[in-house]
Amino acid sequence: MRIYNSYHNHNDETASTTVKNIVGRGIVFIIMAIIAFFISIHLFSEKSQLIMKADIEVEKAKFENAVKSYKARTGVFPEIAGNENNLRNIKSPDGKYSFDIFYGDEKIFTVPGDMEREIEDSNTVVPVKDNKGGWFYNKMNGEVQANLE
Repeated sequence: MRIYNSYHNHNDETASTTVKNIVGRGIVFIIMAIIAFFISIHLFSEKSQLIMKADIEVEKAKFENAVKSYKARTGVFPEIAGNENNLRNIKSPDGKYSFDIFYGDEKIFTVPGDMEREIEDSNTVVPVKDNKGGWFYNKMNGEVQANLE
């Protein structure tokens, strides 16, 4: 009987140690998975911010080039405010050209907003920079900027 009990107790200790190792490793794995998840979320959000900024810069250059081309062809800067969603309405003084031909689209690009600062997505063009989203456009010199910051 004594041999059986000592053998049985040894198995209980080994099984208990194995269970503790498995549980310990499982907890470590879960903690590492949670940390990896949050790191990947952070990296993704930084990457998406960079992509958004790059999109805005590309669209800004497109917008500025369209304004400069329109001015070179027609002799005047276009009146964009109020026609952001229908650039075809912006006609040259002689009626030959519409701004959508120079811009390449019928609507101005919508600048993504900023949820932290409660700025909504907008393609509104304003003559005074107020950092409320959309675009700032100076009709006197053709300057274009994202109306953010």
